[in-house]
Amino acid sequence: YDVCDVCNGDGSTCLDCFAVPNGPGEYDCCGVCGGDGTSCIDCRGVCDGAAQYDVCNVCEGDGTSCLDCRDVPFGTCEYDACDVCCGDGASCAPILCTDSTSEDTTLPHSLRALHTLLYEYQAQHRVAHAALHRYEAACHAIAHRIDRDAHAVERRESQHDAHVAQRAQRHQALAHRHVDYHDDD
Repeated sequence: YDVCDVCNGDGSTCLDCFAVPNGPGEYDCCGVCGGDGTSCIDCRGVCDGAAQYDVCNVCEGDGTSCLDCRDVPFGTCEYDACDVCCGDGASCAPILCTDSTSEDTTLPHSLRALHTLLYEYQAQHRVAHAALHRYEAACHAIAHRIDRDAHAVERRESQHDAHVAQRAQRHQALAHRHVDYHDDD
């Protein structure tokens, strides 16, 4: 009997991965003798798995959970009261007027309000400009049709005048023949 208690054996059937007969050494899921499986497990605990930690240290995360407003991982920038990334809140602070007697309540009271008004006016300007362009194109098309129709009318009138003149000449010629015919009598 060999060390593994096998008759005529070679002593290899009961060796552990350290070649110790009936020893405690086993291969872990990563194929490491006596290993604890941590050399190849992913963040979900799967041997040779594909799950990884993202830049924010979140298993299978998309890397956005720790980004600040400038997309910097673990950054310190935040949106201020004016909704400006890393701002100081001054962009929407009230505008200080030099005329303290002014009671005009239609004026914008912050840069943000002024920016909004500017954007609205620009949008209205774009719409008006586009409409003006369409009207100009329509006017040019109408003017072109009027010119074309006027030329057609002139041609027809000219043709009509020529036709009338030819008929008048024929009538005159017939009248002269008629007069000449009767003069011969």
